[in-house]
Amino acid sequence: MNTKPTLPFTDFDVAVGYVGSLLAKQSEGGLEAFVGYGSYDGIPAQIELDDNGRSARLLRAITYHSPKTVNWPVPVNAWLDGASIPRIFWTFIGGPFEGKYRAASIVHDHFCITKARSWRETHLMFHHAMRCSGVGKVQATVMYYAVYRFGPRWDEPGLESHTTAPDDISGANAESFVQDASRIIADELGPEAASELADAHRVQ
Repeated sequence: MNTKPTLPFTDFDVAVGYVGSLLAKQSEGGLEAFVGYGSYDGIPAQIELDDNGRSARLLRAITYHSPKTVNWPVPVNAWLDGASIPRIFWTFIGGPFEGKYRAASIVHDHFCITKARSWRETHLMFHHAMRCSGVGKVQATVMYYAVYRFGPRWDEPGLESHTTAPDDISGANAESFVQDASRIIADELGPEAASELADAHRVQ
């Protein structure tokens, strides 16, 4: 499949729409194997939306157990705001608390709020948790790339000077976003290659 854009993109909303159209053509897993990506306790996740319709509270504790047997627990009554996934990318998934992305988004949201672990670990966990939830390979990798490059970051003790701000969601980055996402889709890249693509824009 040819996924190469024919025109340069200067509007990020248009770029996201284009990538969304590419993802819509992908199989949501099919006969893919989702083993080896850990497991959950406490699912299906139960939340109660706040009056604003965006933030929520967790009604029952859940835990994601990563492939490396690291636990990512989210306690009952944890507050969630969906902001760990920049809102512009919600169009890929319908919303942070919907469908196959629901449990992974809840765990990712909680750890982006608490900053209990590094931002790199937290975003990689999001990828694995999505795969554990049955999200297809390219869909999970594009979402991982999006939060890795444009999502929240925070300082780690002793490494404050090494933490860079996420890239701006702006027209200046629209073309590179489309090019990278198109390559992820065409070559079925995994999270390591996706993070290398994102990091490459910082040394150009």
